[in-house]
Amino acid sequence: MNILNIANFKLHKSLSLSFLFFLYLNQVSAQSPNFVIIVLDDQGWTGSSVQMDAGIPGSKSDFYHTPKTESMAQAGMTFSQGYAPAPKCAPSRASILTGRTTARNNFTNTDNNIATGQILIETTTNTSLNGSDTTYAEWLKSTGLNYRTAHFGKWHLGNSTASSPSNNGFDFNDGSTNNSDGNHGATIQADPKKIFDLTNRSISFIQDAVTDDVPFLLQLSHYAVHNNVEARQETIDLYNDSQERPLGTLHTNKDYAAMTEDTDDGIGQLLAEITNLGLDKNTYVIFVSDNGGQIGNLTDNTPLSFGKTFLYEGGIRVPFIIKGPSISSESYNAEAVVEYDLFPTIAELTGSTVPLPSNIDGQSLVPLLNGNTFNRTEPIYFHSPHYDINPNKTPRSALVDGKYKLLVDYETGNTYLYDLSTDIGESTDLSASLPQITLDLCIKLRDHLKTVNAAMPTLDPSNSLFSGTSTDVDADGLDDAWEFRELLSYTYGPNDDPDNDGDDNLTEFTNGTDPYNALVAAIIEGFSDSEIVITLYPNPTSNSFNITLSDELSQKKIKAIRILSSESKIMYYSKTYEETIQIDYYSKGVYFIQINFENNQITKKLVIQ
Repeated sequence: MNILNIANFKLHKSLSLSFLFFLYLNQVSAQSPNFVIIVLDDQGWTGSSVQMDAGIPGSKSDFYHTPKTESMAQAGMTFSQGYAPAPKCAPSRASILTGRTTARNNFTNTDNNIATGQILIETTTNTSLNGSDTTYAEWLKSTGLNYRTAHFGKWHLGNSTASSPSNNGFDFNDGSTNNSDGNHGATIQADPKKIFDLTNRSISFIQDAVTDDVPFLLQLSHYAVHNNVEARQETIDLYNDSQERPLGTLHTNKDYAAMTEDTDDGIGQLLAEITNLGLDKNTYVIFVSDNGGQIGNLTDNTPLSFGKTFLYEGGIRVPFIIKGPSISSESYNAEAVVEYDLFPTIAELTGSTVPLPSNIDGQSLVPLLNGNTFNRTEPIYFHSPHYDINPNKTPRSALVDGKYKLLVDYETGNTYLYDLSTDIGESTDLSASLPQITLDLCIKLRDHLKTVNAAMPTLDPSNSLFSGTSTDVDADGLDDAWEFRELLSYTYGPNDDPDNDGDDNLTEFTNGTDPYNALVAAIIEGFSDSEIVITLYPNPTSNSFNITLSDELSQKKIKAIRILSSESKIMYYSKTYEETIQIDYYSKGVYFIQINFENNQITKKLVIQ
């Protein structure tokens, strides 16, 4: 072969290798993305050395050392206002898998140990997945994208065949495990909480998926950092050395700190293997906790108030980090997000057009991951109608809507409002000074609970406070179930008129009308968009009606339109403006048209003949 032919051969070979490499890169970029969801047990918002809020230096531990989680946060996006769906583990895990609120799942606690001797009788709860529910793993299987799925670690969602991981979309799993499966029985362990066994099997699963050239989804649900505390001796030794790990002021439990760092080591090993396999450019890693830290002698959630089991921020605000393709490194996002958003987020990232289940409450976070704006269509809802071992825990519900948080205590009937942008510790109740916002959020919470038929607490007839019986235990002439369903509790009486429409509660109950709605309509007319003129015509009507606004710009501001029955049941919902709406199949009666703008809502009455 002469020199020219040798040169041509080398050039041809070089071009061929370049072409093959080009094809490989295009194949990788075109392949469906991989997902790794790491769920920790009971890690609070300040339970690591990651600063969760860029503006709050105290939003990280002053003692725990988690450099691998820090590296993950530096490579991705940290959500400073990320929430678990519940203040306890199992309800949150069910909500993550189904993309639905705990109230819609009727999965609001870990057991049905009903407290006695209280003012209220707490509700019963589902303690396992319903076999008919669609999990994100099952949805992935329906896309035809050939996903391989695994769930390793804590399941805690029932032990029947219907509620098992195998029956809910996971090809590889550990079965229906619970807390006890992660306990060895003593503090010092070579593999505490099975951290490294879970890590090694997760790595093997990913390696096999890469070998077989299939996309994968892995949920690694650690048993740590739940009590009972377990850690490696060598890690405990680090924390016993005041020079190596100086004792914190807020956090001081050395064994718990060691367990936290051991967990971080396992996470680091998994992340390192993802990098070694060249998967970083096509893999999303999500890091969350199932509820806030368990307060007492284990940890402290300051600056947040309270902790696990409570609907205060310490019980539900948790670490929430996502890294992956196109996500800006070292970025913070202050939007309020919740773990039931993960299902629709994963779905959108796959690019699949297979429809999601119709009853999903979550909203895709992809716009935020891409650095764009995000308009949440519904608040984030929490429902915990239970007592617990802590005497300060009472049945409550809550919502978070942007910077505001509403908390309803069913035992006292009190409603609290907090501005989380200035009061992350929930120390100042604003409900009296901001009655409009309080009532608007109260209506939103009530409407969600009614829409999903949430289980509500009832009055305990054996309590000395009450003299009534049957459906009217407090003997006020009002049906107890109606009072709780309307978020009136038993503290409102039959002669009270919350909406100041001239009809007291007894009249509203008798007529089946809304005890709040007139007040909402009156309040919103004083909002900043009150100059917008909205007309419904014909009104009364029988088969359709038109909505006209005073200018086209107002139409573009609309975020949602709802039609509510007089019982506040949502009959119609649209995220966009529609001029003509058909209602010929509605029953005769009074309805309310709610039109939501960016910062307020306007309500109009419609009569159907």
